[in-house]
Amino acid sequence: MNNQSTNLSIQLQFLKDPTCMTLSDYAEQWLTIYAAKHLERTSYIRYEQVIHYNILPYLGDMSISEIKPYHLECFFSTLSEQDLRYDGHTGGYSHGTLCKIKTVLSSMFSTAVQWELIEHNPCSKIKLPKRTDIKSIKCYTAEQMKSFIEFLYDIYSCSNAMQYQYLVLYLIAIYGGLRRGELLGLTWEKVDYTTGTIYINQTINRVDGSYLIKSPKTKSSVRIVTLPLSVMNILRIYQIKQDNYRIQMADGWQGNNWLFIQKNGTNMSIGTPYAKFRQLIKLYNQQTNATIYLPELGLHSLRHTNASLLISSNLVDAQTVAHKLGHSNVTTTMKYYIHAYEENERKTAAVLEEVLHLPGSNI
Repeated sequence: MNNQSTNLSIQLQFLKDPTCMTLSDYAEQWLTIYAAKHLERTSYIRYEQVIHYNILPYLGDMSISEIKPYHLECFFSTLSEQDLRYDGHTGGYSHGTLCKIKTVLSSMFSTAVQWELIEHNPCSKIKLPKRTDIKSIKCYTAEQMKSFIEFLYDIYSCSNAMQYQYLVLYLIAIYGGLRRGELLGLTWEKVDYTTGTIYINQTINRVDGSYLIKSPKTKSSVRIVTLPLSVMNILRIYQIKQDNYRIQMADGWQGNNWLFIQKNGTNMSIGTPYAKFRQLIKLYNQQTNATIYLPELGLHSLRHTNASLLISSNLVDAQTVAHKLGHSNVTTTMKYYIHAYEENERKTAAVLEEVLHLPGSNI
C-alpha cells in the first residue's frame, strides 16, 4: 500500500471513530485537507507555527471530542501566567498572542463541527484572561517629524534615483501612513498625479525565503490614499530620475514598474526600509546641529505618527483616520491611538472655558 492510500485509510479510520482522534492527529489532517487549500500561504505558515509550538505541546494528546471549555480556560490561564515560551522570552504570553492562539484553535474546532466530528466549538464559550499588557503606541511628535523631514531633504534632494527613492519612501510612510508591505508593493500605475492619490491594492511579504505579492488581508486595506501636493511633486521628480536610471541600465534593468527598487530594478528588499530608517535616525542624532533628539523607533512608528498627529489635530474625525490607515473599523483606530484621543479630550475643557466664560473664575 502506498503512502497516499495509507493516509486515506488513516483519515477514514478517524472519520469512523472521532473519539480515537487526538488533537495532534486532527491538526495534521486539518492543515492538509483544509488549511492548505483555504488559507493564504502567509496565514498557513503562521497557523502551522502556532499549532506546533503553542497548542500541540499542551493539548496534542487529548481527544478532540474530550476537549471542553474548561480545559481551554485552564490552558489559556496557564499560558498567560507561566513561563512556557519557546521564543526565548520570559514570562507569560501577551494578550495579543493569546488572541492569535485562540483564533487558530477556534478555526480548527469550527471545521471539526462542520465535519461533524464534534458537536460544539469549545472556544465559543471561553473568555481570555483580562488584558494587563496594554502598551502605549510609540511615535514621534510633530516637531520631531518636521526636523527629520528637513534632514531628509538636506541629504537626498540632489541625489541620484537610487538614493532619492529614500526621500520618497519615508515621505509616503509619514504622510500616507502605509505599512511596510504596502510601500514595497507600490507600482507606478498606482500613482495618480491628477487626483494626488496612490492606490493600495497589494503588499509584498517574504515567505520561506522568497517574496510573495498578494492582496491585503482585509477589504478595508484596499484603499486610495491622498498625499499632499508637495509630496506628489517629489514623487514626479523621482519618477523622472528612475526613468533616466532605467535607460542607463539598458539590458541590466530587470524591473517591473516598482516604485522602490534594488539596483537592477527589481523590488526593494523587504528588510531595507527598516534598516535604512534606523541608520538615518542614528545619522540624524549624530549631527552637531541637531537640537531635537529622535528616539530610535521602528519603521512602523511612522504609521503611528501619521495617525496620532491627525487625531490630535482635532481636525480629522476618527472614521476618516481609520479609512486612511486601512482599519476595518473605527474601534481598532480608537483602541490603538487612545493616547491621542485623551489629549483631545483634555483640550475640550479649555475650549468650553473659552466659550462659556464662567463668572467669578478669576482668583
